Order: sequence, then C-alpha cells, then structure tokens
Amino acid sequence: MKTKVSIALLVTTVLLFSACSVGYEFVIVNASDSSLEVRYTVEPSGMPPNSRVHVPVILNAEELKKSERKWKDVPDEQHRIDYKTGEIVVRVAPNQALRVADITNYPGHDSERTDLYFHIANLSLVGESGSVCLEGKQALTQFKQSDGGYAITYR
Repeated sequence: MKTKVSIALLVTTVLLFSACSVGYEFVIVNASDSSLEVRYTVEPSGMPPNSRVHVPVILNAEELKKSERKWKDVPDEQHRIDYKTGEIVVRVAPNQALRVADITNYPGHDSERTDLYFHIANLSLVGESGSVCLEGKQALTQFKQSDGGYAITYR
C-alpha cells in the first residue's frame, strides 16, 4: 500500500512541475528610417526598486522571426530609468525592436484580468513620422499579436 501511495505522490509531483508556461514578449518595432524615442511608465507593482528586471533590451527587428532571440541590454547612453516614478526612456534605432514587457501565461487582451499581467501605465512613441501617446488599457490593446508575442510597429 505504501508503494502505491509513494508512486501516486511521485506522479503527482512530476505532473505539477511539468506544467507548461508560455512567455509573451511585448515589443516596439521601429520600422522607420530614423531613431524613435520610446517613453513608458511601469506601475510600481511591476517594478521592484533597483531591479534589472526592467532594464530595456533590444535586438534587430529581423530576429523577431526567430524562435530563439538574443536580446541585449540597451547601452546606458541610449536609455534612462527613473526608479522613483517608474519612467523608462529609450532611444531605438531604425530596424530595432525594444522589449517593454515579457509576460508569462498572458491570457490575451479580452481577459478581464489583464491588469494582473500588464504593468505599463502609459506609453509614448516620438519620431519623425509623428507621435503616439497611449494610456491605461489603450496602451495594452495597441499591441497586436505577432511572432511569439505582441508588437506595436512604428513606421
């Protein structure tokens, strides 16, 4: 009897730890011919003090088509983080993608629980083609499903 209970516990434990998690990246793609200023504010609940979790990362936009992506920290001279206000400002070069969030098991825009996952309070994009300012849920819903996540493309 003890053997059956032990096996049942082992199987249950293995099943619990093998549950599948899916990560969704939220990116801004600069498809224009000039640099783009991306300014966004992370709500306090989404940004631990002095954490590197939200140091912005970039890659060449073509790499978004790959399943394995090699994100790189944005160089210090290209970004600024204010940990008191949660504001992050990044200069994104042409044909670069900036990841602003990486959310595990995101339920989708239609979920009533998106506020539990998405912690960007506002987002603005300023470039030669004009500017876009988004706040609250509007910032979230402008991200469209794309390869491996969600993207806003600035042209």
